[in-house]
Formats: sequence, structure tokens, C-alpha cells
Amino acid sequence: MQLEVLAAARFHGERFAIDAWGEKGSQFGANVISEQVADMAKMSCHTARYASINALWFARTGDAAAKEKAFRSFNWATYLNDGKGLVSAGVTAPGQDSGQGYWFSVYAEYIRQYMAGLAAIPEWAPPGENHLLASSSVVQAISYSSSGLSYRTFDADSIEVMRVVAAPEMVIAGGKRLLPGNLVGESYALQTLANGGYSLRVHHSGSGEIAVVLGRGGHHGCQTGGRDLLWALLGGLALLGRPAARRVRRNRSR
Repeated sequence: MQLEVLAAARFHGERFAIDAWGEKGSQFGANVISEQVADMAKMSCHTARYASINALWFARTGDAAAKEKAFRSFNWATYLNDGKGLVSAGVTAPGQDSGQGYWFSVYAEYIRQYMAGLAAIPEWAPPGENHLLASSSVVQAISYSSSGLSYRTFDADSIEVMRVVAAPEMVIAGGKRLLPGNLVGESYALQTLANGGYSLRVHHSGSGEIAVVLGRGGHHGCQTGGRDLLWALLGGLALLGRPAARRVRRNRSR
């Protein structure tokens, strides 16, 4: 299976991260992805998907090269967001249309890939804040408080991934206190992140009502408004400076 995944990822890069239609396949160190052989324009959502695949592969294997590819391609794709949440399919120059337009599918796929990437590599989520990054179930409700966070999942049996600012004092599922473990049964696993804070994974099977009580300094919560959440998701990724972004927009062939 690993060989098949590697072969598919390699094909994706070799076939679609190439110079085509006046655009470079590598821009500022990022592999930039075309949609299909009939439309080789470089696109935001396809580049973000390529990044998320590499992030997930790193999470599974520890492949540092995949992590670097994910980081750079994610960063490139952020510059196709106009600063107000409007995402262009392709690179635009000031005052010009990319020719790719704004597709409804770009919105849905674009932000979804960042969510998958941040869940795969929690250190990329905004530091100094608590964020629920992913769940194997549907999250029906969530609340951040001065003591931590609580949430409810549709399924009683589910696994969640979080970035938290402090180690938990307690993780409670349906009134039952969970213990540290390997996530095979009901338990939680904590990992220290290099840039501060922790990655927390919780497996519960008896109830979807979860409370995470954090230790000292664990009161910083996520902004949950629509645009604030978008910026929170994108905020942990900042490789290219604004001068570089302006160069991308001015010269799409670089």
C-alpha cells in the first residue's frame, strides 16, 4: 500500500507540477498543481489538495520531505485568497482576471484541504490557542471556556485531534474519566509540539459528550465566527512574505 501511495503522489507531482501554459510548476520552492491535461492552469484548490496529501503522508510515515512539500504548497495556495475570504481558482495580477474565475467547488475543496493538513500536523495550527482540528465523527457542538473546551459528537465512538496550550488535567467522556493510552480503547494521547503547546488525541466509545479540562494557562480559545475561523485555520501557515505574494500576482509565469 505504501508503494502505491508513493507512486500516486509521484505521478501527481511529475505530471501536474510542471511548467505549462506560461506558468512554472515550481514557484518559490512550492510545487504548484494543474487540474488536468486539458486544463494545465495552476490552481489553488488542486495545489492545496496536493499539500494535504503530503501532510497526511508525513503524519503516517514521518517523511520529512513530504512535510516540506505540504508546507510550501499550502503557503503558495494561501495567496489566491483575496484577504476577504474570496478564493480565486488561479493566480491573478492586480486588476486582472486569472481566466479561471471563482468556482463554488474551489471554496469547498480549498478550505477542506487546510483543515486536513492542520489536523495531520497540529503544530501548524495557530500557537497559543486551543483548537479542535478534526473528528472521525460529526461535531454537533463545541464550547471554549477559561478551563478548556467541551464538545459533542454525533457518534459515541470517535477520535478527535486538538491543539491545546496546556496539558489536560482531565479528559472526561460521558462522565467517565479517560486515562492516557494508545487510543486502541478509550484513552487520550498527548504530544509536545516543537513550537509550544500540545497535540491531543482523544478516543471515546461510550459517549459523544466530551470535556477537556486543561492545566494552568489553558484558557485561550479559538475564534468560532465564520471569517475568524477561516483566518485561524490559515494563520498557522506563513512561509512567504507579502513582497513574495505581490511578485506571484504580478508575474504568474515565475
